[in-house]
Amino acid sequence: PGHAYLFEAQAGSWWVVRRAVRPGKTFFPRANHLGRETFLAPVEWDGDGWPVVNGNGTLTPEVQGPDFPLHPWPKSPERDDFNRPVLAPTWVHIRNPNPAQYSLSERSGWLRLRGGAATLESREPVACVLRRQTAVVCRAETLLEFAPAQDGEEAGLTVLMNGSYHYCVFVAMQHGKLIAGLRLQVGDITHMRASRELPGPAGSFRLAVEADEKHYRFLACCGDAPLEELGSGLVRHLSTEVAGGFTGVMV
Repeated sequence: PGHAYLFEAQAGSWWVVRRAVRPGKTFFPRANHLGRETFLAPVEWDGDGWPVVNGNGTLTPEVQGPDFPLHPWPKSPERDDFNRPVLAPTWVHIRNPNPAQYSLSERSGWLRLRGGAATLESREPVACVLRRQTAVVCRAETLLEFAPAQDGEEAGLTVLMNGSYHYCVFVAMQHGKLIAGLRLQVGDITHMRASRELPGPAGSFRLAVEADEKHYRFLACCGDAPLEELGSGLVRHLSTEVAGGFTGVMV
Protein backbone atom coordinates (compact mmCIF):
# COMPACT_ATOMS: atom_id res chain seq x y z
CA PRO A 1 0.00 0.00 0.00
CA GLY A 2 1.15 3.55 -0.67
CA HIS A 3 0.29 7.16 -1.49
CA ALA A 4 -1.72 7.63 1.68
CA TYR A 5 -3.92 10.69 2.27
CA LEU A 6 -5.23 11.34 5.79
CA PHE A 7 -8.44 13.26 6.43
CA GLU A 8 -10.73 14.05 9.36
CA ALA A 9 -14.44 13.29 9.09
CA GLN A 10 -17.49 13.90 11.33
CA ALA A 11 -17.20 13.69 15.10
CA GLY A 12 -13.42 13.76 14.94
CA SER A 13 -12.98 10.40 13.19
CA TRP A 14 -9.92 9.96 11.02
CA TRP A 15 -9.52 8.01 7.80
CA VAL A 16 -6.92 7.23 5.18
CA VAL A 17 -7.36 6.84 1.43
CA ARG A 18 -4.53 4.99 -0.27
CA ARG A 19 -3.63 2.77 -3.17
CA ALA A 20 -3.18 -0.97 -2.89
CA VAL A 21 -3.88 -4.20 -4.76
CA ARG A 22 -6.12 -7.16 -4.13
CA PRO A 23 -3.78 -10.18 -4.15
CA GLY A 24 -5.19 -13.36 -5.60
CA LYS A 25 -5.91 -16.26 -3.27
CA THR A 26 -5.46 -19.13 -5.72
CA PHE A 27 -1.70 -19.09 -6.26
CA PHE A 28 1.30 -19.22 -3.97
CA PRO A 29 3.09 -16.93 -3.76
CA ARG A 30 0.17 -14.56 -4.16
CA ALA A 31 -0.11 -12.48 -7.31
CA ASN A 32 -2.38 -9.67 -8.49
CA HIS A 33 -3.57 -8.83 -12.00
CA LEU A 34 -6.22 -6.12 -11.45
CA GLY A 35 -3.74 -3.34 -10.75
CA ARG A 36 -3.77 -0.64 -8.11
CA GLU A 37 -7.10 0.48 -6.67
CA THR A 38 -8.31 2.98 -4.07
CA PHE A 39 -8.81 1.71 -0.50
CA LEU A 40 -10.35 3.38 2.55
CA ALA A 41 -9.42 2.54 6.16
CA PRO A 42 -10.08 4.03 9.62
CA VAL A 43 -7.23 5.65 11.54
CA GLU A 44 -6.68 6.11 15.27
CA TRP A 45 -3.87 8.05 16.96
CA ASP A 46 -1.77 6.33 19.63
CA GLY A 47 -0.45 7.95 22.83
CA ASP A 48 2.63 9.28 21.04
CA GLY A 49 0.63 10.84 18.23
CA TRP A 50 1.32 8.22 15.57
CA PRO A 51 -1.45 7.06 13.22
CA VAL A 52 -2.55 3.43 13.46
CA VAL A 53 -4.39 2.23 10.36
CA ASN A 54 -7.35 -0.14 10.74
CA GLY A 55 -6.29 -1.20 14.24
CA ASN A 56 -3.35 -3.32 13.11
CA GLY A 57 -1.71 -1.46 10.23
CA THR A 58 -3.32 -3.52 7.45
CA LEU A 59 -5.95 -2.89 4.81
CA THR A 60 -9.00 -5.05 4.15
CA PRO A 61 -11.11 -5.28 0.98
CA GLU A 62 -14.22 -4.23 2.93
CA VAL A 63 -14.57 -1.81 5.83
CA GLN A 64 -17.42 -0.01 7.60
CA GLY A 65 -17.02 3.48 6.21
CA PRO A 66 -17.79 6.88 7.74
CA ASP A 67 -21.39 8.04 7.85
CA PHE A 68 -21.14 10.28 4.82
CA PRO A 69 -24.15 11.25 2.71
CA LEU A 70 -24.23 8.78 -0.17
CA HIS A 71 -23.07 10.09 -3.53
CA PRO A 72 -23.01 7.04 -5.81
CA TRP A 73 -21.54 7.52 -9.26
CA PRO A 74 -23.49 5.90 -12.10
CA LYS A 75 -21.99 2.59 -13.16
CA SER A 76 -20.50 2.28 -16.61
CA PRO A 77 -22.82 0.30 -18.88
CA GLU A 78 -21.74 -3.32 -19.24
CA ARG A 79 -22.67 -3.30 -22.93
CA ASP A 80 -21.56 -0.84 -25.58
CA ASP A 81 -23.30 -0.78 -28.97
CA PHE A 82 -21.05 2.06 -30.18
CA ASN A 83 -24.02 4.28 -30.99
CA ARG A 84 -22.47 7.47 -29.56
CA PRO A 85 -20.49 10.04 -31.56
CA VAL A 86 -17.39 9.44 -29.42
CA LEU A 87 -16.01 6.50 -27.48
CA ALA A 88 -17.14 6.22 -23.86
CA PRO A 89 -14.49 7.22 -21.27
CA THR A 90 -14.18 3.58 -20.16
CA TRP A 91 -12.34 2.76 -23.40
CA VAL A 92 -8.57 3.28 -23.51
CA HIS A 93 -5.87 2.78 -26.11
CA ILE A 94 -2.40 1.30 -26.36
CA ARG A 95 0.02 4.21 -26.80
CA ASN A 96 -1.18 7.28 -28.70
CA PRO A 97 -4.04 6.25 -31.01
CA ASN A 98 -4.05 7.06 -34.71
CA PRO A 99 -7.44 8.73 -35.36
CA ALA A 100 -7.45 7.44 -38.93
CA GLN A 101 -7.78 3.87 -37.60
CA TYR A 102 -11.09 4.46 -35.77
CA SER A 103 -14.58 5.45 -36.85
CA LEU A 104 -17.97 5.51 -35.13
CA SER A 105 -19.70 7.24 -38.03
CA GLU A 106 -18.83 5.18 -41.12
CA ARG A 107 -21.28 2.49 -39.99
CA SER A 108 -23.95 3.45 -37.51
CA GLY A 109 -23.97 1.35 -34.35
CA TRP A 110 -20.54 -0.13 -35.01
CA LEU A 111 -16.93 0.69 -34.16
CA ARG A 112 -14.82 0.37 -37.29
CA LEU A 113 -11.14 -0.40 -36.79
CA ARG A 114 -8.67 -0.15 -39.65
CA GLY A 115 -5.87 -2.60 -39.06
CA GLY A 116 -2.21 -1.90 -39.71
CA ALA A 117 1.17 -3.58 -39.55
CA ALA A 118 1.64 -2.78 -35.83
CA THR A 119 1.12 -5.62 -33.34
CA LEU A 120 0.55 -5.70 -29.60
CA GLU A 121 4.29 -6.35 -29.19
CA SER A 122 5.38 -3.32 -31.26
CA ARG A 123 5.85 0.25 -30.11
CA GLU A 124 3.61 1.70 -32.82
CA PRO A 125 -0.07 2.62 -32.38
CA VAL A 126 -2.33 -0.44 -32.58
CA ALA A 127 -5.91 -0.36 -33.87
CA CYS A 128 -7.70 -1.49 -30.72
CA VAL A 129 -9.78 -0.29 -27.81
CA LEU A 130 -9.63 -1.77 -24.32
CA ARG A 131 -11.51 -1.74 -21.03
CA ARG A 132 -9.92 -2.44 -17.68
CA GLN A 133 -10.74 -5.68 -15.90
CA THR A 134 -12.29 -4.66 -12.57
CA ALA A 135 -13.57 -8.00 -11.23
CA VAL A 136 -11.77 -11.31 -10.83
CA VAL A 137 -14.76 -13.31 -12.08
CA CYS A 138 -16.13 -11.74 -15.25
CA ARG A 139 -16.97 -12.27 -18.90
CA ALA A 140 -16.47 -10.26 -22.09
CA GLU A 141 -17.87 -10.89 -25.55
CA THR A 142 -17.64 -9.08 -28.87
CA LEU A 143 -19.39 -9.33 -32.22
CA LEU A 144 -16.88 -9.08 -35.05
CA GLU A 145 -17.35 -8.69 -38.78
CA PHE A 146 -14.09 -9.38 -40.56
CA ALA A 147 -12.97 -10.68 -43.95
CA PRO A 148 -9.23 -11.41 -44.00
CA ALA A 149 -7.92 -11.52 -47.55
CA GLN A 150 -4.45 -12.98 -47.02
CA ASP A 151 -2.25 -14.66 -44.44
CA GLY A 152 -1.17 -12.29 -41.66
CA GLU A 153 -4.45 -10.38 -41.46
CA GLU A 154 -6.24 -10.99 -38.16
CA ALA A 155 -8.68 -9.37 -35.75
CA GLY A 156 -9.88 -10.47 -32.37
CA LEU A 157 -10.12 -10.12 -28.61
CA THR A 158 -7.14 -9.78 -26.28
CA VAL A 159 -6.52 -10.04 -22.55
CA LEU A 160 -3.51 -7.80 -22.13
CA MET A 161 -1.14 -6.84 -19.34
CA ASN A 162 1.52 -5.45 -21.70
CA GLY A 163 3.16 -6.10 -25.05
CA SER A 164 5.06 -9.13 -23.79
CA TYR A 165 2.29 -10.72 -21.71
CA HIS A 166 -1.13 -11.18 -23.27
CA TYR A 167 -3.56 -13.77 -24.64
CA CYS A 168 -5.45 -13.41 -27.94
CA VAL A 169 -8.42 -15.20 -29.46
CA PHE A 170 -8.71 -14.17 -33.08
CA VAL A 171 -10.00 -14.78 -36.60
CA ALA A 172 -7.39 -14.95 -39.37
CA MET A 173 -6.41 -16.36 -42.72
CA GLN A 174 -3.83 -19.14 -42.34
CA HIS A 175 -2.43 -21.00 -45.35
CA GLY A 176 -5.43 -19.84 -47.33
CA LYS A 177 -7.96 -21.12 -44.78
CA LEU A 178 -10.18 -19.15 -42.42
CA ILE A 179 -9.43 -20.07 -38.79
CA ALA A 180 -10.19 -19.15 -35.21
CA GLY A 181 -7.03 -19.24 -33.12
CA LEU A 182 -5.80 -18.84 -29.56
CA ARG A 183 -2.28 -17.47 -29.04
CA LEU A 184 -0.55 -17.04 -25.67
CA GLN A 185 2.33 -14.56 -25.36
CA VAL A 186 4.34 -15.09 -22.14
CA GLY A 187 7.58 -13.12 -22.17
CA ASP A 188 9.62 -14.25 -25.18
CA ILE A 189 7.52 -17.41 -25.61
CA THR A 190 4.77 -17.35 -28.24
CA HIS A 191 2.50 -20.38 -28.07
CA MET A 192 -0.26 -21.13 -30.58
CA ARG A 193 -2.56 -22.92 -28.14
CA ALA A 194 -5.36 -23.80 -30.54
CA SER A 195 -6.45 -23.41 -34.13
CA ARG A 196 -9.78 -24.39 -35.64
CA GLU A 197 -10.89 -24.04 -39.25
CA LEU A 198 -14.05 -21.99 -39.72
CA PRO A 199 -16.69 -22.49 -42.39
CA GLY A 200 -16.42 -19.85 -45.08
CA PRO A 201 -17.00 -17.38 -46.38
CA ALA A 202 -15.74 -14.80 -43.90
CA GLY A 203 -18.42 -12.77 -42.19
CA SER A 204 -19.80 -12.46 -38.67
CA PHE A 205 -18.07 -13.99 -35.65
CA ARG A 206 -18.49 -13.98 -31.88
CA LEU A 207 -15.48 -14.07 -29.58
CA ALA A 208 -15.58 -14.32 -25.79
CA VAL A 209 -13.37 -14.65 -22.73
CA GLU A 210 -14.49 -15.96 -19.33
CA ALA A 211 -12.31 -15.23 -16.30
CA ASP A 212 -12.10 -16.70 -12.82
CA GLU A 213 -9.39 -16.68 -10.14
CA LYS A 214 -7.19 -19.15 -12.01
CA HIS A 215 -7.94 -19.19 -15.74
CA TYR A 216 -8.99 -17.18 -18.74
CA ARG A 217 -11.15 -19.37 -21.03
CA PHE A 218 -11.49 -18.35 -24.69
CA LEU A 219 -14.44 -19.14 -26.96
CA ALA A 220 -15.36 -18.48 -30.59
CA CYS A 221 -18.05 -19.24 -33.17
CA CYS A 222 -19.43 -18.17 -36.52
CA GLY A 223 -22.63 -16.15 -36.63
CA ASP A 224 -25.36 -17.49 -34.35
CA ALA A 225 -23.74 -20.89 -33.76
CA PRO A 226 -23.01 -21.89 -30.13
CA LEU A 227 -19.75 -20.63 -28.71
CA GLU A 228 -17.05 -23.31 -28.56
CA GLU A 229 -14.07 -23.22 -26.21
CA LEU A 230 -10.66 -23.06 -27.88
CA GLY A 231 -8.53 -23.26 -24.74
CA SER A 232 -7.37 -21.34 -21.69
CA GLY A 233 -4.43 -19.51 -20.14
CA LEU A 234 -3.33 -19.08 -16.53
CA VAL A 235 -4.21 -15.78 -14.85
CA ARG A 236 -0.89 -15.81 -13.00
CA HIS A 237 1.15 -15.29 -16.19
CA LEU A 238 -0.56 -11.89 -16.62
CA SER A 239 -0.01 -10.79 -13.02
CA THR A 240 2.21 -7.94 -11.88
CA GLU A 241 4.52 -10.40 -10.15
CA VAL A 242 5.23 -12.18 -13.47
CA ALA A 243 4.65 -9.58 -16.18
CA GLY A 244 5.59 -6.40 -14.29
CA GLY A 245 3.61 -3.18 -14.31
CA PHE A 246 0.91 -2.09 -11.88
CA THR A 247 -2.05 -0.82 -13.89
CA GLY A 248 -3.76 -4.19 -14.31
CA VAL A 249 -5.13 -6.32 -17.14
CA MET A 250 -7.25 -4.83 -19.93
CA VAL A 251 -9.61 -6.58 -22.34
